[in-house]
Amino acid sequence: MTALTPQRLDDGRELLDSGSPWEARMGYSRAVRAGAFVLVAGCVGILPDGTYPRDLAGQTARCLERIEEALVAFGC
Repeated sequence: MTALTPQRLDDGRELLDSGSPWEARMGYSRAVRAGAFVLVAGCVGILPDGTYPRDLAGQTARCLERIEEALVAFGC
């Protein structure tokens, strides 16, 4: 798993950026914590080496791993 660190905003929300160039380009964060909620967005099945699993099951599994990384970073 990748070590991700949330950043707290003045309004109390916490943002989690994965380092993806799309986050800065499109203006979103991998995940946001607002109160008791953690909202996760923009997860695709890309592997750390920049390739994709060949099948839907592999891509889905990778998406779920990335969601888990975000939740773990928030201590969920």
